[in-house]
Amino acid sequence: IYPWPLPQANLYEVHILLKETLTEFSNLTSTFNFPPEYLAALHYNLVVRTRAAYRLPPDPTYEGLAKDSMQTVRSANTQIPSLVMPDNLVRPGVYNIYSDQTR
Repeated sequence: IYPWPLPQANLYEVHILLKETLTEFSNLTSTFNFPPEYLAALHYNLVVRTRAAYRLPPDPTYEGLAKDSMQTVRSANTQIPSLVMPDNLVRPGVYNIYSDQTR
């Protein structure tokens, strides 16, 4: 990444978000740090799978919550944020080189 114009280091920050494929957990005590929407998806989908593993009847409440949490994760991952420039870097209009004026 080559930002231009070069921001002053003490005034501005650059934040870069990267998508990364989730890997399997190595053991039950491994720590992880996910955004809040991932925690709900992990929790409710684990509830649905655990109920199936114990051969309990499906619960529509948990299945709905699991489906909703997965949709929240999908929508959070597909959002494309719009670029926002600091106010002092935004020019007031378009400069016309022929008239030497800003519209």
